[in-house]
Amino acid sequence: MINRLEMILYKIFFWGMVPTIFFLAGWWSSIGLQDKQEIFSIALAGLGFGILIDVLVLKPWLKSLETLSNWILISVYVFYSIMVLGFFMGVPLFNLGLGILAGRFMARIGLYKKLPKDKMDKLIHSTARFTTIILFGICLISAWIALKDPLDTAINLQGMFQLGFTVTSIMVLGLVIFGGIFLLILQYILTLRFAKYELKHIAFDPQDPFYRPVS
Repeated sequence: MINRLEMILYKIFFWGMVPTIFFLAGWWSSIGLQDKQEIFSIALAGLGFGILIDVLVLKPWLKSLETLSNWILISVYVFYSIMVLGFFMGVPLFNLGLGILAGRFMARIGLYKKLPKDKMDKLIHSTARFTTIILFGICLISAWIALKDPLDTAINLQGMFQLGFTVTSIMVLGLVIFGGIFLLILQYILTLRFAKYELKHIAFDPQDPFYRPVS
């Protein structure tokens, strides 16, 4: 159930996207410099510039998350999908968590907008389809990384999960194909299930729509 702590997490996601982009832009644009301190300083300058944009430009939009336009929601989701994939070294398993958060968040949006049952069903099913489509793109990136050098991927998987057996190239190929299909099906189900769970376990309050759980 969404509580204040989870709402803080959502706000961090939205407020943190632009500063993170400029931090990474500063870091990668200066990566060729010899002075590591200078690289870090440029990256921090990018971070500061991103925070400034948040405060001066994006603050009116981010003040009320439930009224954000679809293109902002889509941009944030795609951005963090790529970030999560990179953070976990090309393994898309952990991207499932983003779909769960999206399902819960969009259920709250539907309640905030007082959507009737048919439109609410359409919203949460379209959200599930969206998260699955994005995960499909993430899986394609992950597959390209894995199959570019399957032997290296096998070694990395064996070390990451501390497997007690030798991972082969055939295993990597099978994991990419069947594991990807499994993740896509699971993503759709999880997004939908958690959205429906939210609808059954929250009470809407127009003064505080994100903070009112069913007692």
